[in-house]
Parts: sequence; structure tokens; C-alpha cells
Amino acid sequence: MGNLLNIILFVIFSGGFLSLTAIAKEDSEFNQGVMAMSQNDYETAIVHFENDLKHTVSYEAYYNLGLSFFENGNLTAALWAMEYAYYLNPSSKDAKFNAAQILQYLNPDKTWEDPFSNWTKFTVRIGALFWLMFSILLSVSLGLLFFMVNTSKHLNHKKQLLKALALAGLLLVFSVVAGKHASNHFEYDHFVLPKTNEVSTFVSPDGLTLDEKLILGNRYLILERKENWLKIEFETEHPLWVNTNDVFYY
Repeated sequence: MGNLLNIILFVIFSGGFLSLTAIAKEDSEFNQGVMAMSQNDYETAIVHFENDLKHTVSYEAYYNLGLSFFENGNLTAALWAMEYAYYLNPSSKDAKFNAAQILQYLNPDKTWEDPFSNWTKFTVRIGALFWLMFSILLSVSLGLLFFMVNTSKHLNHKKQLLKALALAGLLLVFSVVAGKHASNHFEYDHFVLPKTNEVSTFVSPDGLTLDEKLILGNRYLILERKENWLKIEFETEHPLWVNTNDVFYY
């Protein structure tokens, strides 16, 4: 019995140690990337941040990856990584400023435009979890208010309860819409950025090639995805397809 207990404890603590080692390794990739940046070794920093992102997608890793790409001279990748950081945290003034500056280096004739609305920034900043909890609380409140309205015998009291019921109902609808919007922000890919100015475009996946070329620094709206193909809005009512290997997307 004692030997069995020792084996169980060994397995538990060994598993815990391995988990902590894995976490430390993931953290060390990011830390090593930061260290490489401090030594102006941006090529090594890129490798570490990309390895870190294989385990955990984070604003900090994409932000530093964008800076590293920029310092390493890869402007198209820098713009994508910085916009990806902004996508993860659309309230970030630093990511927004840096994306605009990188675009100026990449294409001086273009002015950076914010891809996300104030509504998106508001809902995402508060978070889908908050909206979910708020919706649950409002649903419970609605149930209680509805019960109180039906059991109240005083007319003035019932009027006040009806007003509160209406307000709670409106807030519930608002919170559900806001929560859905915040959740959808991270569930779908939004935009494409070309890696080069020679990206091949197609009528359909593996279909006929087109003469249209994507412009460096331009951001194209994703309309549909099929495996490793993306349908994008090239011009108004003029979609085309690109291969995911030829573009950056988020």
C-alpha cells in the first residue's frame, strides 16, 4: 500500500513538474525574444516570438514580432504582425501608431485607416465574458421583476416595476448583441495583406489566374474561406481568390 501511494505521488508531482517545465519553456521563448531584441538580434527574436505564438496567441508577442520584422527590414510582415496585435487589442494606441508608421515606410502614398469601428473597440475591450455574465444577471433580474409585477397589488408600484422590467429587457438585448459582436471578432478572419506585389489572384480556388495584382500596404476584406484559399473583396462587387501561402491574414 505504501509503495502504491509513493508511485501515485511520484506520478502527480512528475506531471506537475512537466507542466511547469512546459509553461516555463513557453515563457522563455518570449523572454528570449525580448532579450534578442535588446541585443539588436532581430532575426533570432523573430524565431523566438514565432515559437511562442505556436503555444499562446498574445498581443505582446505579435507586437514585439512586428517591431522585430520592421527592424529586420521585412515591412510587409511587420505591418501584418502589428495589425494582428491591434486586432487582439483594438484599444492599443501603440499598435495603432506603429502600424501607421510602418505603412508610411512601406507605401508613402497611403494613409493608414483603422480597420475596426468604435463599437468593436468598445465591446472587445470589455470582453465577451463580461457580456455573458451581464446577460445572465439581467435574465435573472427579468424573471424576478416579472414575478413581482404579476404579484404586485398596488398600481403605482406595478408601474415602477414595469418600467424597471422594460429597462432590464433593453439592457439584456444590448448585452446579447454586444457579447455576440465581441465573440465574433475573434472567431473569424477579417483581412488579407499581400506578402509581395506579385501575389497571384484567381477566379476560383485552383481556377483561372487573373491579371489583377494586390497592392502592398492595402488591406482586403475576407469574404469566404475554403481550406487554404481566401475569397477577398478586391473592388466593390469584384471578389477574387488568393492562396493563404501568398498572403498574411488575420
